[in-house]
Amino acid sequence: MRPMPDDSYSAPNPHAVPPGLATSFRHQPKSRMWSGTSLERDSIFWPVAMSRLALTPWLRVLQSPRLPRYDINGGPSAPDRSALNLVPLLLSPKMMPSGWPRVIVARSIIAQGPVWSALEHMVVDGRIDLTPIVRWERALLDRSAAPDARSYFETFLSSSQRKQLRRKRKALEDIGAFALRIGTSPRDIADAFAAFCEIEIKGWKGRSGTALAQDPAGLAYVRDMMLASAVEDGAFTAELRQGDRVIASGLFLRVGGEVVFWKTAYDETLAKHSPGVVFDMMLTEWLYDQSWFERLDAGHDDSVDPGSLIWKQRRPMATVVIDLAPGSFQGRLAVASLRLRQKLRAWRNRQRQSAAK
Repeated sequence: MRPMPDDSYSAPNPHAVPPGLATSFRHQPKSRMWSGTSLERDSIFWPVAMSRLALTPWLRVLQSPRLPRYDINGGPSAPDRSALNLVPLLLSPKMMPSGWPRVIVARSIIAQGPVWSALEHMVVDGRIDLTPIVRWERALLDRSAAPDARSYFETFLSSSQRKQLRRKRKALEDIGAFALRIGTSPRDIADAFAAFCEIEIKGWKGRSGTALAQDPAGLAYVRDMMLASAVEDGAFTAELRQGDRVIASGLFLRVGGEVVFWKTAYDETLAKHSPGVVFDMMLTEWLYDQSWFERLDAGHDDSVDPGSLIWKQRRPMATVVIDLAPGSFQGRLAVASLRLRQKLRAWRNRQRQSAAK
Protein backbone atom coordinates (compact mmCIF):
# COMPACT_ATOMS: atom_id res chain seq x y z
CA MET A 1 0.00 0.00 0.00
CA ARG A 2 1.27 3.49 -0.72
CA PRO A 3 2.66 4.81 2.58
CA MET A 4 0.60 7.42 4.37
CA PRO A 5 2.33 10.65 5.44
CA ASP A 6 3.61 10.83 8.99
CA ASP A 7 0.55 12.91 9.84
CA SER A 8 -2.37 11.29 11.62
CA TYR A 9 -5.63 10.76 9.73
CA SER A 10 -8.49 10.23 12.19
CA ALA A 11 -11.04 10.15 9.33
CA PRO A 12 -9.33 8.60 6.30
CA ASN A 13 -11.36 7.98 3.17
CA PRO A 14 -10.38 4.64 1.54
CA HIS A 15 -11.97 5.79 -1.73
CA ALA A 16 -9.64 8.80 -1.97
CA VAL A 17 -6.32 6.94 -2.24
CA PRO A 18 -4.71 5.30 -5.27
CA PRO A 19 -4.88 2.83 -6.91
CA GLY A 20 -8.49 2.20 -5.88
CA LEU A 21 -9.20 5.80 -6.87
CA ALA A 22 -8.59 5.00 -10.52
CA THR A 23 -11.10 2.17 -10.27
CA SER A 24 -13.81 4.59 -9.18
CA PHE A 25 -13.16 6.80 -12.19
CA ARG A 26 -13.51 3.82 -14.54
CA HIS A 27 -16.82 2.75 -13.01
CA GLN A 28 -18.31 6.19 -12.36
CA PRO A 29 -17.82 8.36 -15.47
CA LYS A 30 -19.15 11.45 -13.69
CA SER A 31 -16.44 11.24 -11.03
CA ARG A 32 -14.34 14.25 -10.15
CA MET A 33 -11.34 14.55 -7.84
CA TRP A 34 -11.66 17.79 -5.92
CA SER A 35 -8.38 18.59 -4.23
CA GLY A 36 -6.33 21.41 -2.80
CA THR A 37 -2.83 21.96 -1.45
CA SER A 38 -1.79 24.44 1.22
CA LEU A 39 1.36 26.53 1.29
CA GLU A 40 2.84 23.88 3.59
CA ARG A 41 2.26 21.30 0.82
CA ASP A 42 -0.41 19.46 2.80
CA SER A 43 -3.18 18.13 0.57
CA ILE A 44 -6.89 17.43 0.86
CA PHE A 45 -8.80 15.09 -1.45
CA TRP A 46 -12.54 14.76 -1.85
CA PRO A 47 -13.86 12.35 -4.52
CA VAL A 48 -17.24 13.59 -5.76
CA ALA A 49 -19.61 13.01 -8.66
CA MET A 50 -22.10 15.15 -10.50
CA SER A 51 -25.49 13.84 -9.52
CA ARG A 52 -29.23 14.56 -9.35
CA LEU A 53 -31.49 13.77 -6.42
CA ALA A 54 -34.15 11.12 -6.92
CA LEU A 55 -37.13 13.30 -5.89
CA THR A 56 -35.81 16.47 -7.57
CA PRO A 57 -34.04 15.23 -10.72
CA TRP A 58 -33.70 18.77 -12.08
CA LEU A 59 -31.47 19.76 -9.13
CA ARG A 60 -27.76 19.18 -9.74
CA VAL A 61 -25.56 18.48 -6.72
CA LEU A 62 -22.11 17.18 -5.93
CA GLN A 63 -22.41 13.75 -4.36
CA SER A 64 -19.99 11.89 -2.15
CA PRO A 65 -19.40 9.02 -2.02
CA ARG A 66 -19.73 8.62 -5.75
CA LEU A 67 -21.26 5.15 -5.53
CA PRO A 68 -23.33 5.41 -2.32
CA ARG A 69 -24.66 1.87 -2.49
CA TYR A 70 -21.15 0.46 -2.23
CA ASP A 71 -18.82 3.11 -0.82
CA ILE A 72 -18.80 3.73 2.90
CA ASN A 73 -17.21 7.14 3.47
CA GLY A 74 -18.42 10.40 1.94
CA GLY A 75 -16.06 12.88 3.58
CA PRO A 76 -12.84 14.53 2.42
CA SER A 77 -9.49 13.09 3.41
CA ALA A 78 -7.02 15.48 5.04
CA PRO A 79 -4.29 15.16 7.68
CA ASP A 80 -5.53 16.06 11.13
CA ARG A 81 -2.93 18.74 11.81
CA SER A 82 -3.90 20.84 8.78
CA ALA A 83 -7.59 20.02 8.32
CA LEU A 84 -8.73 23.31 9.89
CA ASN A 85 -6.87 25.14 7.11
CA LEU A 86 -7.39 22.72 4.24
CA VAL A 87 -11.19 22.32 4.44
CA PRO A 88 -11.91 26.08 4.11
CA LEU A 89 -9.31 26.24 1.33
CA LEU A 90 -11.06 23.51 -0.63
CA LEU A 91 -14.53 25.02 -0.12
CA SER A 92 -13.46 28.55 -1.03
CA PRO A 93 -14.97 30.05 -4.22
CA LYS A 94 -11.58 30.14 -5.95
CA MET A 95 -11.16 26.37 -5.55
CA MET A 96 -14.62 25.51 -6.89
CA PRO A 97 -14.35 24.77 -10.64
CA SER A 98 -16.61 26.82 -12.86
CA GLY A 99 -19.98 25.22 -13.55
CA TRP A 100 -19.96 22.92 -10.54
CA PRO A 101 -23.06 22.85 -8.31
CA ARG A 102 -22.69 24.76 -5.04
CA VAL A 103 -24.56 22.10 -3.06
CA ILE A 104 -22.82 18.98 -1.73
CA VAL A 105 -24.63 15.88 -0.51
CA ALA A 106 -22.16 14.00 1.69
CA ARG A 107 -23.46 10.62 2.75
CA SER A 108 -21.78 8.65 5.53
CA ILE A 109 -19.42 11.41 6.59
CA ILE A 110 -17.48 10.90 9.84
CA ALA A 111 -19.01 13.46 12.19
CA GLN A 112 -16.06 13.98 14.48
CA GLY A 113 -12.42 14.94 14.28
CA PRO A 114 -10.59 17.88 12.69
CA VAL A 115 -12.32 17.66 9.28
CA TRP A 116 -15.78 17.79 10.89
CA SER A 117 -14.64 20.58 13.23
CA ALA A 118 -13.45 22.60 10.23
CA LEU A 119 -16.91 22.33 8.66
CA GLU A 120 -18.54 23.43 11.92
CA HIS A 121 -16.22 26.44 12.15
CA MET A 122 -17.22 27.46 8.64
CA VAL A 123 -20.87 27.36 9.72
CA VAL A 124 -20.12 29.63 12.67
CA ASP A 125 -18.31 32.03 10.32
CA GLY A 126 -21.37 32.09 8.01
CA ARG A 127 -19.44 30.63 5.09
CA ILE A 128 -21.54 27.49 4.60
CA ASP A 129 -24.75 25.84 5.76
CA LEU A 130 -24.29 22.34 7.17
CA THR A 131 -27.60 20.48 7.57
CA PRO A 132 -27.68 16.90 8.90
CA ILE A 133 -30.31 14.71 7.26
CA VAL A 134 -29.69 11.64 9.40
CA ARG A 135 -27.24 10.81 12.19
CA TRP A 136 -26.17 7.41 13.45
CA GLU A 137 -23.24 5.59 14.99
CA ARG A 138 -20.93 2.97 13.57
CA ALA A 139 -19.30 0.25 15.60
CA LEU A 140 -15.58 0.84 15.94
CA LEU A 141 -12.69 -1.21 17.28
CA ASP A 142 -9.91 1.01 18.57
CA ARG A 143 -6.69 -0.79 19.44
CA SER A 144 -6.03 1.61 22.33
CA ALA A 145 -9.14 0.32 24.12
CA ALA A 146 -7.28 -2.79 25.34
CA PRO A 147 -3.75 -4.22 25.17
CA ASP A 148 -4.83 -7.41 23.40
CA ALA A 149 -7.89 -9.19 22.01
CA ARG A 150 -8.53 -11.23 25.15
CA SER A 151 -8.53 -8.10 27.29
CA TYR A 152 -10.83 -6.40 24.79
CA PHE A 153 -13.44 -9.15 25.06
CA GLU A 154 -13.17 -9.23 28.86
CA THR A 155 -13.63 -5.46 28.99
CA PHE A 156 -16.54 -5.07 26.60
CA LEU A 157 -18.40 -8.40 26.71
CA SER A 158 -20.09 -9.69 29.84
CA SER A 159 -19.08 -13.04 31.28
CA SER A 160 -22.39 -14.54 30.09
CA GLN A 161 -21.81 -13.21 26.57
CA ARG A 162 -18.29 -14.65 26.50
CA LYS A 163 -19.59 -17.98 27.77
CA GLN A 164 -22.28 -18.08 25.10
CA LEU A 165 -19.75 -17.27 22.36
CA ARG A 166 -17.38 -19.98 23.60
CA ARG A 167 -20.29 -22.42 23.43
CA LYS A 168 -21.12 -21.42 19.86
CA ARG A 169 -17.47 -21.64 18.87
CA LYS A 170 -17.27 -25.14 20.38
CA ALA A 171 -20.40 -26.18 18.48
CA LEU A 172 -18.77 -25.09 15.22
CA GLU A 173 -15.61 -27.02 16.12
CA ASP A 174 -17.72 -30.13 16.73
CA ILE A 175 -18.88 -29.91 13.11
CA GLY A 176 -15.31 -29.58 11.91
CA ALA A 177 -12.06 -27.79 12.72
CA PHE A 178 -11.94 -24.27 11.32
CA ALA A 179 -9.36 -21.52 10.82
CA LEU A 180 -9.19 -17.93 9.65
CA ARG A 181 -7.47 -17.47 6.32
CA ILE A 182 -6.26 -14.02 5.23
CA GLY A 183 -5.80 -13.21 1.55
CA THR A 184 -3.57 -10.33 0.48
CA SER A 185 -2.31 -11.21 -3.00
CA PRO A 186 -4.50 -10.40 -6.04
CA ARG A 187 -4.85 -14.12 -6.78
CA ASP A 188 -5.92 -15.00 -3.23
CA ILE A 189 -8.31 -12.05 -3.15
CA ALA A 190 -9.86 -13.06 -6.49
CA ASP A 191 -10.50 -16.60 -5.19
CA ALA A 192 -11.90 -15.34 -1.88
CA PHE A 193 -14.08 -12.81 -3.69
CA ALA A 194 -15.67 -15.54 -5.79
CA ALA A 195 -16.36 -17.61 -2.66
CA PHE A 196 -17.81 -14.53 -0.91
CA CYS A 197 -20.28 -13.94 -3.75
CA GLU A 198 -21.33 -17.58 -3.69
CA ILE A 199 -22.11 -17.46 0.03
CA GLU A 200 -23.91 -14.13 -0.17
CA ILE A 201 -26.24 -15.07 -3.02
CA LYS A 202 -27.37 -18.18 -1.12
CA GLY A 203 -28.49 -16.07 1.83
CA TRP A 204 -31.17 -13.47 2.48
CA LYS A 205 -29.56 -10.94 0.14
CA GLY A 206 -29.86 -13.41 -2.72
CA ARG A 207 -33.52 -14.03 -1.86
CA SER A 208 -34.20 -10.28 -1.77
CA GLY A 209 -32.30 -9.62 -5.01
CA THR A 210 -29.67 -7.39 -3.37
CA ALA A 211 -26.65 -9.71 -3.47
CA LEU A 212 -23.54 -8.33 -5.11
CA ALA A 213 -23.58 -11.03 -7.79
CA GLN A 214 -27.06 -9.85 -8.85
CA ASP A 215 -25.73 -6.40 -9.77
CA PRO A 216 -23.19 -6.78 -12.61
CA ALA A 217 -22.02 -3.16 -12.39
CA GLY A 218 -21.57 -3.31 -8.62
CA LEU A 219 -19.90 -6.70 -8.86
CA ALA A 220 -17.33 -5.42 -11.34
CA TYR A 221 -16.68 -2.29 -9.28
CA VAL A 222 -16.13 -4.02 -5.92
CA ARG A 223 -13.98 -6.76 -7.48
CA ASP A 224 -11.83 -4.26 -9.38
CA MET A 225 -11.46 -2.04 -6.30
CA MET A 226 -10.28 -4.98 -4.20
CA LEU A 227 -7.81 -6.21 -6.82
CA ALA A 228 -6.43 -2.74 -7.60
CA SER A 229 -6.05 -1.84 -3.92
CA ALA A 230 -4.33 -5.14 -3.18
CA VAL A 231 -1.40 -4.10 -5.36
CA GLU A 232 -0.30 -1.69 -2.62
CA ASP A 233 -1.59 -3.66 0.40
CA GLY A 234 -4.73 -1.56 0.47
CA ALA A 235 -7.14 -4.50 0.58
CA PHE A 236 -7.40 -7.99 2.02
CA THR A 237 -9.95 -10.76 2.49
CA ALA A 238 -10.65 -12.95 5.51
CA GLU A 239 -12.37 -16.32 5.39
CA LEU A 240 -13.49 -18.65 8.15
CA ARG A 241 -12.94 -22.08 6.62
CA GLN A 242 -13.86 -25.60 7.65
CA GLY A 243 -11.64 -27.60 5.34
CA ASP A 244 -12.55 -26.48 1.82
CA ARG A 245 -15.85 -24.97 2.98
CA VAL A 246 -16.08 -21.20 3.57
CA ILE A 247 -18.57 -20.49 6.36
CA ALA A 248 -17.96 -16.76 6.77
CA SER A 249 -16.17 -14.17 4.66
CA GLY A 250 -15.29 -10.49 4.65
CA LEU A 251 -13.88 -7.91 2.24
CA PHE A 252 -11.67 -5.21 3.74
CA LEU A 253 -10.05 -1.97 2.63
CA ARG A 254 -7.04 -0.54 4.44
CA VAL A 255 -5.66 2.99 4.71
CA GLY A 256 -2.56 3.14 6.89
CA GLY A 257 -3.53 1.69 10.26
CA GLU A 258 -7.30 1.87 9.64
CA VAL A 259 -9.26 -1.12 8.35
CA VAL A 260 -12.72 -0.73 6.84
CA PHE A 261 -15.02 -3.76 6.97
CA TRP A 262 -16.50 -3.33 3.50
CA LYS A 263 -18.63 -6.45 2.94
CA THR A 264 -19.56 -9.52 4.96
CA ALA A 265 -21.41 -12.79 4.34
CA TYR A 266 -21.81 -16.08 6.20
CA ASP A 267 -23.29 -19.53 5.64
CA GLU A 268 -26.86 -19.18 6.89
CA THR A 269 -27.31 -22.94 7.25
CA LEU A 270 -25.08 -22.58 10.31
CA ALA A 271 -26.92 -19.54 11.68
CA LYS A 272 -27.67 -21.12 15.06
CA HIS A 273 -23.94 -21.33 15.72
CA SER A 274 -23.36 -17.65 14.78
CA PRO A 275 -20.47 -18.15 12.34
CA GLY A 276 -20.48 -14.42 11.61
CA VAL A 277 -19.84 -13.55 15.26
CA VAL A 278 -17.14 -16.23 15.60
CA PHE A 279 -15.59 -14.76 12.45
CA ASP A 280 -15.62 -11.27 14.01
CA MET A 281 -13.92 -12.56 17.15
CA MET A 282 -11.19 -14.34 15.22
CA LEU A 283 -10.72 -11.28 13.03
CA THR A 284 -10.26 -9.17 16.16
CA GLU A 285 -7.62 -11.61 17.41
CA TRP A 286 -5.79 -11.46 14.10
CA LEU A 287 -5.89 -7.66 13.92
CA TYR A 288 -4.41 -7.31 17.39
CA ASP A 289 -1.48 -9.42 16.17
CA GLN A 290 -0.73 -6.93 13.36
CA SER A 291 1.77 -4.24 14.35
CA TRP A 292 0.33 -1.76 11.85
CA PHE A 293 -3.27 -2.03 13.09
CA GLU A 294 -4.84 1.01 14.80
CA ARG A 295 -8.62 0.70 14.38
CA LEU A 296 -11.42 -1.07 12.54
CA ASP A 297 -14.44 0.78 11.13
CA ALA A 298 -17.37 -1.66 10.90
CA GLY A 299 -18.50 0.12 7.72
CA HIS A 300 -22.26 -0.29 8.20
CA ASP A 301 -25.02 2.21 7.45
CA ASP A 302 -27.79 3.51 9.73
CA SER A 303 -29.94 0.40 9.20
CA VAL A 304 -27.58 -1.67 11.39
CA ASP A 305 -27.76 -1.56 15.19
CA PRO A 306 -24.13 -1.18 16.31
CA GLY A 307 -25.08 -2.89 19.57
CA SER A 308 -25.50 -6.13 17.62
CA LEU A 309 -21.75 -6.22 16.90
CA ILE A 310 -18.94 -7.19 19.25
CA TRP A 311 -17.01 -3.93 18.77
CA LYS A 312 -18.15 -1.44 21.38
CA GLN A 313 -16.49 1.86 20.50
CA ARG A 314 -18.60 4.21 18.42
CA ARG A 315 -17.92 6.53 15.50
CA PRO A 316 -20.58 9.23 14.94
CA MET A 317 -21.74 9.39 11.33
CA ALA A 318 -24.05 11.67 9.37
CA THR A 319 -25.52 12.34 5.97
CA VAL A 320 -25.40 16.09 5.40
CA VAL A 321 -26.17 18.79 2.90
CA ILE A 322 -23.46 21.43 2.57
CA ASP A 323 -24.61 24.66 0.94
CA LEU A 324 -21.67 26.76 -0.23
CA ALA A 325 -24.04 29.70 -0.72
CA PRO A 326 -25.78 29.76 2.68
CA GLY A 327 -29.56 30.01 2.48
CA SER A 328 -29.73 29.37 -1.27
CA PHE A 329 -32.89 27.99 -2.85
CA GLN A 330 -30.92 25.01 -4.20
CA GLY A 331 -29.60 24.17 -0.75
CA ARG A 332 -33.01 24.40 0.91
CA LEU A 333 -34.56 22.30 -1.87
CA ALA A 334 -31.88 19.61 -1.46
CA VAL A 335 -32.54 19.46 2.29
CA ALA A 336 -36.32 19.18 1.78
CA SER A 337 -35.89 16.49 -0.89
CA LEU A 338 -33.55 14.34 1.19
CA ARG A 339 -35.65 14.68 4.34
CA LEU A 340 -38.75 13.57 2.44
CA ARG A 341 -36.83 10.63 0.99
CA GLN A 342 -35.67 9.68 4.47
CA LYS A 343 -39.26 9.73 5.75
CA LEU A 344 -40.39 7.55 2.83
CA ARG A 345 -37.56 5.13 3.56
CA ALA A 346 -38.55 4.91 7.23
CA TRP A 347 -42.20 4.33 6.26
CA ARG A 348 -41.21 1.59 3.80
CA ASN A 349 -39.09 -0.14 6.43
CA ARG A 350 -41.99 -0.10 8.88
CA GLN A 351 -44.24 -1.64 6.25
CA ARG A 352 -41.73 -4.42 5.61
CA GLN A 353 -41.39 -5.11 9.33
CA SER A 354 -45.16 -5.28 9.73
CA ALA A 355 -45.45 -7.65 6.77
CA ALA A 356 -42.78 -9.90 8.23
CA LYS A 357 -44.64 -10.36 11.55
